[in-house]
Amino acid sequence: MRLLAVHADSLSFEAVQPASEGDAAPAETSGPDGNAPKSGSIGECVVGVVAIDRGDRADLDAVAADAAAELDAVADRLSVERIGLIPREELVDDPADAAVAATALEAIADRLDAERELPRAPVGWRLASQIERKGHPFAEQAIRVVPRRQSGDETPRGSGETPNRSAETPSPSAETTTEALSALGLATPDPAADGDAVRWLPRGQFLRDALREYAEDALAGTGAAPASTPSIDVHAAADRRAAAEATGPIVGPADHHQILRPGDHGGLLSFFADAALDGAPVRVAETARWSTESAANRPPATFDRRVRPEYHAALPDDAAAVDEFERLAGVAAEASAALGADAATLTLAEGFATDRPAFGDRIAAALDDPVAVETVPDEGRYWAARLSFVVTDGDGRERTLGSVELDAATPKRFDIGGDDDDETPTLVHAAPIGDVEGATAALAARAAASDRSELPIWLAPTQVRLVPIDDRHVERCDDAAAELRAAGVRADVDAREVTVGERLDRADRERVPYVAVVGDRELDGAALAVRRLEPGREDELSVGALGERVLADCGERSAPVGRLPTRIERVPADSDV
Repeated sequence: MRLLAVHADSLSFEAVQPASEGDAAPAETSGPDGNAPKSGSIGECVVGVVAIDRGDRADLDAVAADAAAELDAVADRLSVERIGLIPREELVDDPADAAVAATALEAIADRLDAERELPRAPVGWRLASQIERKGHPFAEQAIRVVPRRQSGDETPRGSGETPNRSAETPSPSAETTTEALSALGLATPDPAADGDAVRWLPRGQFLRDALREYAEDALAGTGAAPASTPSIDVHAAADRRAAAEATGPIVGPADHHQILRPGDHGGLLSFFADAALDGAPVRVAETARWSTESAANRPPATFDRRVRPEYHAALPDDAAAVDEFERLAGVAAEASAALGADAATLTLAEGFATDRPAFGDRIAAALDDPVAVETVPDEGRYWAARLSFVVTDGDGRERTLGSVELDAATPKRFDIGGDDDDETPTLVHAAPIGDVEGATAALAARAAASDRSELPIWLAPTQVRLVPIDDRHVERCDDAAAELRAAGVRADVDAREVTVGERLDRADRERVPYVAVVGDRELDGAALAVRRLEPGREDELSVGALGERVLADCGERSAPVGRLPTRIERVPADSDV
């Protein structure tokens, strides 16, 4: 929704004719007197010129409430008692139809301060209007309001906790996320950005790339075909396909980390609507990319862009979907465990839990691990079952990594599978590690919890750091780093012209798991004195033995070698920018 709040000396309007020739104007039952007048005038006021997006249907009541709060706040700041509402669909690229717009304006009017005089022009008419705008600098304000969906670690103003998050568990904030990323030299706030939006430093970008590739590899083994679908608002896509009721939500308001975001998955659902199901599963893997919207009712985001490798499947019936959910639960469990996930929660809609009382035991048995099970009301969500894997940071905050969802509602709302209820498929959605930026933040928060906490060794941007005591020791460090890199170990050399202590401090801040100081004793090829960050012990190891130990610590997991420079002075850090 877009608002133009105008401080005016006066407002007058008249409905001249229906907006579309031959069309009847929508029935109006709103306004302070129970019916939107076809004409009206008012003295000094704040005029709310309002345009409704199709996507606002995802959470129309919340959008209207937030819009009313914004208009009330503008009027209060200007000490104005009256607010007038004028519909103006031209302010948005993809306006909602007249019925949705009328519902939204009615809801805004209902939520404005009841003591105000609130004339409202009708929707669906060509209006002759006159707004006598005042001339002061604050007389006109453009305001963007979006559905209350969340994009990871930020909490929109006025929203409560996530439905599947315990009230006793604090939510991670943008501030704590940025602090953790900065502490490890992964990212730093950009002073030119709105709020705490970060710029990614080389080590952080390496970690993002490695996580994306790891999740994509996990999905490559699921039998899903790669696909790329356009980013289309689901409600706009449904309207264009005539696949849904004009005013009903398809996905609904999003909670933390849910996979289907209301504003982006129209292309995906359109793909499934066109797929030839024929009783066989259709499986696709897609790396979704999206930008975070800026709006008055949402605080500035830490991450302006996000990436999430996802899996989506259409199954012919509920039984097949349950089997698929169990299979993908194993994929997400393994991927999340590699990042340190320490708990799993299965959230079931009440109706699904009643119909399948043994479902929680089945999933726990399949994972061979305890799973906390909780139920929630059926209303307000598209999934019937959701499995989430979480990691707890040093402050006790839970951060969601991988998740799997069983979705029987969206196919019916989007008309996937045709009109025959017997042919309506059930969808399964999965994101093995969640979105890449959220996973990076979760790893950083956990590693920043104490001086001896690490990133998983297989993901550490630098696995071994070599620190020469003097210039004559640099060549020995370079040779050792080259040998380690050839063996598949990410090694670098910190030969900056600062003290050895300062270089060791940087290695500690960056949570480098293995550090070796090289001096005269090591020049002849002798074993290196290698310090292990966790648990803080020191060992004498040859270069070859050090490489073998690092690779053993990584197990069967690996990340690319050679994407970061070998010399530290060529890698910008938080303190360098």
